[in-house]
Amino acid sequence: MFESLLTRFGSLQIQTAPVAIDTAIHQATGGLIPLWISESLISLGIIFLAWMAFWLFHRYGFNYVLRNLTGKSHEVMQVFFSGLRTPVSLVFLTFGIWITISRLKILHHYTGPINQIFLALGTLLAAFILTRLVRAALDLYAHNSAIRTDSPVDTQFIPSVRKVVNILIWVAALIQILLEFKQEITPLITGLGIGGLAVALALQDSLSNFFSGFYLIMDKPFRIGDFVRLESGDEGFIETIGWRSTKIRTYRNHVIVVPNAKLSQSLVTNYVLADKNNTFIIECGVGYGSDLDKVEKVTKEVAINVLHQVPGADTHYDPIIRFHTFGDSNINFRVILSVVNFEAQYILKHEFIKALHHQFKEENITIAFPTREIHINNWDQSPSNRIPGQPS
Repeated sequence: MFESLLTRFGSLQIQTAPVAIDTAIHQATGGLIPLWISESLISLGIIFLAWMAFWLFHRYGFNYVLRNLTGKSHEVMQVFFSGLRTPVSLVFLTFGIWITISRLKILHHYTGPINQIFLALGTLLAAFILTRLVRAALDLYAHNSAIRTDSPVDTQFIPSVRKVVNILIWVAALIQILLEFKQEITPLITGLGIGGLAVALALQDSLSNFFSGFYLIMDKPFRIGDFVRLESGDEGFIETIGWRSTKIRTYRNHVIVVPNAKLSQSLVTNYVLADKNNTFIIECGVGYGSDLDKVEKVTKEVAINVLHQVPGADTHYDPIIRFHTFGDSNINFRVILSVVNFEAQYILKHEFIKALHHQFKEENITIAFPTREIHINNWDQSPSNRIPGQPS
């Protein structure tokens, strides 16, 4: 249908005006200028106007539109227009060339093939515009996502996604061109289906990792720099999220490489996803002869001082002290502290234990050693219970 409309438009409407102009020029000059010369001049004029439209639109049209956009729309449209500048300008030039060729009498008998060729060119231009739009949209998404999440992780998948989408667009354009030239595409589609199935089976693990990585990017269970603990017990900082695997750097400076498919199906504890402030517990104990009110007071003072001295500690947090168990040698209690980033807890715990031990010594608060007392009552001294060799 589209082709028939284009043929009618090219053979009737486009040729009517130029033929009338050619005849008018021929009659106005008293036949001095032959019709073929006036036809050639009109054709050159159309190509010149098309080229001027291409040049003006490419150089000034987009800039004029961008100057009249403000705010958020300016940023969005600037990205899209920067990608559309060249292909849209080429549309003007292609349209002018098509009009010129369509009205040439020498090519009048080839109107059908010419229209098919320009339909193919139009399809290619449409595919070109779509690829530019996809690139602009993905780049804009990656830019905004990186700003919003303060992480460049989304940009790592953008090139791969863009290539896949571009391939699909160009394949669809090729199929459309074959349809325009009345070619049978069933064998091609069948071949693509069989080939795609063979590739999918051969790359099953790789595709599983790729789509799992894409899921991790979109769902964002963790970001680059987050501290996580895996189901296996390994823990560390997310370093990169690639198309096949995710790399985690441990405190020992080792890198754990986890396939994305396995990682997406595992239990992962993210210590900084909801809030970068993290609380942690330090187990302590004091002797049974200690004054517990004094112990609580001294411990809290030490904890507050350490929170204000150690970088990365949460200075607004009120330390919590809770006694919980009568142990074998001590009365055990927990101290709960907070840090603004997960890795600061280790140095905070280190400084707190040193400071608390020192202050307990100053206050004569005892941290008892593990001891065991044995009481022997009513020992039977009968001959049958005596240890051999023991004097009577």
